[in-house]
Amino acid sequence: MLYENLDNSTWMLSDYLALIGIIVSIVIATGIYLLQQRLSDKQKIDNQILIENKLNKKLENIRYEKANSKIQLYNSKLLNKSYFTENKRSRIWGYPYHGAELYSANFDGLEFVVGLEEIKGVLHYKVGIIPYDRILGIKPDGDESFNGTIFYVRPLLIQKDEYSISYVGFRYYAVPASKKSKS
Repeated sequence: MLYENLDNSTWMLSDYLALIGIIVSIVIATGIYLLQQRLSDKQKIDNQILIENKLNKKLENIRYEKANSKIQLYNSKLLNKSYFTENKRSRIWGYPYHGAELYSANFDGLEFVVGLEEIKGVLHYKVGIIPYDRILGIKPDGDESFNGTIFYVRPLLIQKDEYSISYVGFRYYAVPASKKSKS
């Protein structure tokens, strides 16, 4: 009956109500799905404490500059793809992995050095922030292909640049004694 009405271009009230019912059902289902994906405040704090406990030794080494802090960030959406090892960029999710250096654990997430930039003659670390809720897992001892620490991160949907696996923002910290001599 619905298809006949489309051909005749005359809709009855029941057809409009059926369409409205379908739209409302889709909105409710989407809302329930999105609410299930959110973490409670306690789950966020527990995840942060769990991550800091797993990284305690590595963070201590960074503070005292005893060890190398190089890590790999693995994109959780691209782990089982055939092109993962080639590190080819996906149109939607970005690169499967990239290397960085763990800089610090902050209240809003972990900070990773992704490069150096010069600002007004002073070198700065470009530090990306990944919130704790985007870190899905950690392998402190690595795997067969990488023997450093591996972070499994949930990527952002929109990848702005090559560093955008999950960075929600960047901060710049001056490199100690990095003033360029003016000639």
